[in-house]
Amino acid sequence: MIVRLFLVTLMIHFSISKTCSVLDYGAKADNRTDLGPAMHETYEKCVNGAAGAILLVPQGLYLLNSNVALGGSDYVVQIDGTITIAFNTALRGTMIQFNECNRITFTGTGKILG
Repeated sequence: MIVRLFLVTLMIHFSISKTCSVLDYGAKADNRTDLGPAMHETYEKCVNGAAGAILLVPQGLYLLNSNVALGGSDYVVQIDGTITIAFNTALRGTMIQFNECNRITFTGTGKILG
């Protein structure tokens, strides 16, 4: 009985989870286009309020040339690509900032360089 309940719960969790790719919100894996606006749009339009959603940065080369602030709770940030933080003396502070967050999971095979 317990195993059956666990499997049903697991099936429900994975069926409600949705993957929100930054590529669907303007990102380009060209190592030139700023990833910041697309990452913010992905969060605002797809991840925010969708418990279990995955904010996905797929394989590829991305450039981050602006600050990104995310919030919320109960989602996954999956970075499978390589994000390079641009050298820009005008930028200050944390490039990817998480404000007032709870239960955020970070995963993926990618990396952030900078």
